[in-house]
Amino acid sequence: ALLTIMCAVAYWLLGMSAFDAICHAMATISTGGFSTHDASFGYFQDWKLQWTGTIFMLSGAVPFFLYIKAVRGSFRSLVTDSQVRILVRFLATVSIAMAVWLNGKTHIGFLDALTLTSFNITSIVTTTGFATADYTLWGPGAVGVFLVLMFVGGCSGSTSGAIKIYRFQVMA
Repeated sequence: ALLTIMCAVAYWLLGMSAFDAICHAMATISTGGFSTHDASFGYFQDWKLQWTGTIFMLSGAVPFFLYIKAVRGSFRSLVTDSQVRILVRFLATVSIAMAVWLNGKTHIGFLDALTLTSFNITSIVTTTGFATADYTLWGPGAVGVFLVLMFVGGCSGSTSGAIKIYRFQVMA
């Protein structure tokens, strides 16, 4: 509940209406992806909202027992958990690589490309389902990457779907 309230307040402070902020916050933390607009999250066209959404989608993909540990005083567990570290590194690596590729392939500047790729990749990996751009227009390479990313998922014990990072760790 606290994460949802924090997300809704952040969205509202960054320019969403109260209704949009509440609806999108509930869909962001639950990694459910419901939007009140046909253009999904892309309706808002604000990089600050997109980065806020990226952070809160990631928050929904973190094991919720870590939040209980944090409330009980063990804040370090949020950054020392192996699943969380691997998920963040994975998202950062793929987002940066895709931003470099998108920047080289299109007229989009690197920071704009990084915003687009970070939001959309985090959305796909966490199974949130938000979109800020039609990444199918980025070319067949991007479509292939996004297809593979759909199977990754967040951490075990989170609201995200798919295979989950922990299962990949066990498999490795």
